[in-house]
Amino acid sequence: KNGLQVIVVENHELPVVGMQLAVNAGRADETRDKRGLASFAASMLSKGTRTRSADEIASAIDFVGGSLGASATFEATLVSCAVLAKDLGVCRDLLADVVTHPTFLETEMPQIRDELLSAVRQRADDAAELAATHFQNALWGDDHVRGWVMSSRTLSAISRADLTAWH
Repeated sequence: KNGLQVIVVENHELPVVGMQLAVNAGRADETRDKRGLASFAASMLSKGTRTRSADEIASAIDFVGGSLGASATFEATLVSCAVLAKDLGVCRDLLADVVTHPTFLETEMPQIRDELLSAVRQRADDAAELAATHFQNALWGDDHVRGWVMSSRTLSAISRADLTAWH
């Protein structure tokens, strides 16, 4: 009724359920001065909600041996959860909670920012990653969103207000 498109692919050979929510908002929708915002927001989703702390979320998914994660592609933000079929309720509840009620706590931001900054620094040590970054910029140029590069400057500029506005 709410317009959400649901696609189900069944395989009864394994007692596992995996679900993924794709939101039509990704890195292509970021502003140049906030490059990394989509990835930052995605990483913060499991770091606390109105009803659960980051530790409670991690404990709940770990208790059932599942996985919960989020990432941002160029076109979308993806939130995924996988559990044994008998624990579907845990997955469904956690995924819905992190997507609809994230708190983007200031206390959780430094860890995520450090992880993203580390990825920026590591790019300089990985020849393939560095070449890919330069290639994207050379191909698209400085005036196109696909040519923009996430940097320590753009990541440092992202605030809690930016995360909540993005959400």
